[in-house]
Amino acid sequence: MTHVRNVNFIVGVAAIVAALSAVTPAASAADLLKLASAQRGAWEAAAPELGQSAGIFTKHGITLDLVYTRDGEVEPSVTSGSTDVGVGAGTIGVLRAYAKGAPVRVIGANTTGTANYWYVQANSPIKTVKDINGKTIAYWTSNPASRYDVFDLIKQYSLKARPTVIGGAAATFTQVMAGRVDVGWAEAPFGVEAIEQGKIRVVARAIDIPAIRRDTVRVVITKRGHAAETQGCSCALHAGLSRDHRLDVFRPGCDQTIRRVRGRIGRVRSAPAR
Repeated sequence: MTHVRNVNFIVGVAAIVAALSAVTPAASAADLLKLASAQRGAWEAAAPELGQSAGIFTKHGITLDLVYTRDGEVEPSVTSGSTDVGVGAGTIGVLRAYAKGAPVRVIGANTTGTANYWYVQANSPIKTVKDINGKTIAYWTSNPASRYDVFDLIKQYSLKARPTVIGGAAATFTQVMAGRVDVGWAEAPFGVEAIEQGKIRVVARAIDIPAIRRDTVRVVITKRGHAAETQGCSCALHAGLSRDHRLDVFRPGCDQTIRRVRGRIGRVRSAPAR
């Protein structure tokens, strides 16, 4: 298979396999692990499903029982004991829950940087980032990456834009296409089809902003007292060893999806899309 280069896989299957292997260190046969994952189909939460389909977790003696939640609901699912491990939990939300006494523990990094991008209608007069001055730009309060990214974008380019609270990516798309907001946001692979069809144009990418690129925005978590908590050193070691693992472990269909996304919105150093 052709390698997909320059995609850092520390946030992908290899790191997650390491964390989940730590949960079931003595497995001789496939152990069932209930895993909560946010936003099915989102770039940052695709690794568990793709890894299971490719047989990667099976090689490590793990069978995943995937439970998909809404964004922001991974941490409650884990701390309540409904699931064993959570993937794609927002770092800020987890820290807030921990500060309030929630029995949550971080066992690995999930995503450093984000796959978010900002776009406009194809016929919009906005051609560059500087053209966003004086315009409305959408963000979503329920998504920490969307909420903080927009302010990092404004600061990076010294913009005088007007941040506007809208719902998720789908609601934002509707508002942009209706002309109610000038600049929308989305997380790949959402919107890729619209880009290919020429309905929207990308004007900025979160990965191009240093303040965003260096931050770990999503983590892998478990409940305090779970077996994973005592395996932190092993998890960290394996995550480090897997730092440069590449996407060639995936099937051609997944590889093709990655190339399509990267070709349209540029290089995204994040977990693989489904």
